Amino acid sequence: MKIGKKGFLLLTALLCAFIWAGCVDGQDASSDQSTSEESPPQTAVEKNQGKIQIGDNGNMEIEIYAGGQTFASVLFDSPAARALAEQLPITVNMQELNGNEKFYDLPNALPTDTKDIDSIHAGDLMLYGSDCLVLFYKDFQTTYRYTKLGRVEDAAGLEKALGVGDVQVTFR
Repeated sequence: MKIGKKGFLLLTALLCAFIWAGCVDGQDASSDQSTSEESPPQTAVEKNQGKIQIGDNGNMEIEIYAGGQTFASVLFDSPAARALAEQLPITVNMQELNGNEKFYDLPNALPTDTKDIDSIHAGDLMLYGSDCLVLFYKDFQTTYRYTKLGRVEDAAGLEKALGVGDVQVTFR
């Protein structure tokens, strides 16, 4: 059977219409969770760790353990913080720097969204570059650029817990 140019174009148009309709129907079914009786899909953090709680604002609730103390902390709802959360729990040896921070060079780079920070606050958890995890224990002004990851909710006692020199810190 021979199909002319018009027939070929008609068949191509119909095929495209069927493909497009299937894609649109698939999107509607997967994106309309309000009518679904199933629970919402878990985030990668929930699947991998099970222990990290997600707050109403999307922040992830974690703990930072150092010097015999546990500090309630949050990771912000960002690609960098989610990538870090997927690696938790981790225990690292953080090095002292400048008498106001501890840092650890992560084995893998995280997504970045660097900003001019201007003011650092005790308890800030940030990423310097793409792979340097920094936990600050003093307030100060800075001209450096960081990606914000999270913060210790109450930094009272953090400086003492981190101590002088290098320290082992657990993020869980």
